[in-house]
Amino acid sequence: MEYKVTVVGAGNVGATTAQRIAEAELADVVMVDVLADLATGKALDMMEAAPVLGFNARIEGGGDYAPTAGSDICVVTSGLASAAGAAVALVAVRFVPIILPYCLALAAASFLYVAMADLIPGLHRGRTDAHSLRQIVLIAFGVATAFVFIR
Repeated sequence: MEYKVTVVGAGNVGATTAQRIAEAELADVVMVDVLADLATGKALDMMEAAPVLGFNARIEGGGDYAPTAGSDICVVTSGLASAAGAAVALVAVRFVPIILPYCLALAAASFLYVAMADLIPGLHRGRTDAHSLRQIVLIAFGVATAFVFIR
């Protein structure tokens, strides 16, 4: 093949990515994983399926990065990327107590809006009479009171 693609991670996503690239004969594929036997086994399985599926791309697997030299593209599907997501979540957890009251107030206001739309029939008819306006003002006063007590 003219091109070579490295797929880091031989889990379900990595193996499927490698197989689809090979089946489309886009490039030869090198799968690398910390579990070298997993990557090797999946690569062998895919190579054995090549004659049945009718593709000629070469798939290689292992735990060594040396065969990846000269790759045109590197696709990272490794679970190690989830460590970055965990770090972001850890930082976000520190900010949740700060924004939680505002989120709850917004949720309560959204609920009140739904209640207003269902319970005030004048709004459904497209007209706003004095009774409907009074109810809207009282609901707004209730929301404002909630904001005062949150602080």
